[in-house]
Amino acid sequence: MIKKLLIASRRHINSEGVFLRLSQEPDIHVAEWIYEERRFEKTYIEHQPTVVIMCDSFSERHTGQFIRQFKGDHKEANILVASNTIDRQLIMEFMESGAKGFLAMQYADFDELFAAIRAVGCGNAYLCQKSTETLLGGLFNRNTPNHNEPLSKREKQVIRLISDGRSSKEIARILDISPRTVEVHRRNMMRKIGVHKTAELTRYAIRSQLASI
Repeated sequence: MIKKLLIASRRHINSEGVFLRLSQEPDIHVAEWIYEERRFEKTYIEHQPTVVIMCDSFSERHTGQFIRQFKGDHKEANILVASNTIDRQLIMEFMESGAKGFLAMQYADFDELFAAIRAVGCGNAYLCQKSTETLLGGLFNRNTPNHNEPLSKREKQVIRLISDGRSSKEIARILDISPRTVEVHRRNMMRKIGVHKTAELTRYAIRSQLASI
């Protein structure tokens, strides 16, 4: 059975690369990739895709809320969320909102992407290996700081902007991510560093030379 895809992503370069690679698979057909939230429902109805691959920054709203609202009118939709943010609570929110699968893009290769598409296209749930590890790890180490876990490149960008006094909305606009994703990064950094307040994050950034005094 041919899996018809709709790719919903604001990341033009990434979307085009994925589109070209997916087009090489004999059982996968990319009907369209869409960048604008306002055109999403109309495009979905037009193509009736087997699977929707949705970037977690596609919607101006929180992606979980967007999926929940869309699924209210289109219960048959099989949505695979593709994210560069790995967070236990976020994964759970996406799945509880009605998504069929979750894929951590910076950890997944094309083989795992194909497996996710084929599973979700058959109506099955799919969690990539990294998201499964994150969910299981959270059951046992939910509040345990890991000082040996380095900050990611994106987290360093966020902490620099936090130390500059930027709000979550400002940071989201500057980095072209959602405010919800900013809060996820903030929470992950606090866990890694072992702090509980924004002021402590700022002090850490200055001590680590991630921000200027």
